[in-house]
Amino acid sequence: MHAPQPAALPLTPEQQAIVASTGNIKINAVAGSGKTTTVVEYARTRPPAARILYLAFNSAVRREAERKFRAQGLEQVQVETAHSLARRYVVANSLYTVRKGGAFKPYELVDVLTVHWPLVSTCWLRTSSSLWTTSATVTSSG
Repeated sequence: MHAPQPAALPLTPEQQAIVASTGNIKINAVAGSGKTTTVVEYARTRPPAARILYLAFNSAVRREAERKFRAQGLEQVQVETAHSLARRYVVANSLYTVRKGGAFKPYELVDVLTVHWPLVSTCWLRTSSSLWTTSATVTSSG
C-alpha cells in the first residue's frame, strides 16, 4: 500500500464543496473536468470504514479510477461501470442470463419487460463541449 499523496492541483471551490459534503453525492461533468480527482479527495476525508461506490462511464475510465484509488490506499471505494454493477448484483444472483450475440434493441426490451407503448422517448443533446450524449425517458403506460 502506497502512502497517500496530496492532490496534484488545488481544488476549485466546486470541488471543495463536494469534498466537504455529507450524504450521497452525484457528480456530472464533462470528461477531464476532475471528477475522479474530486472523488479521490472526497474518499480521503472519509473514515476507512466508509463505503463508496464510484460508477464509471466505461471500463477504461473504471480501470483508471481503480488505479488512482489504489495508489492513494483507498480500498473502501468500489469502482464499477453500470454494466459491471448490474452483472454483479442483478444477473449473478438471479435466474437472468446475459444475452449472447449483442445488445438488445429498444423494441426487444419492450417485449422482454412487457412494457406497453408509448414507452421510450430518446433525445440527443449536444453539450457545450461538442460531445454528443443521449438521454432516454421511460414513461409508464398505466
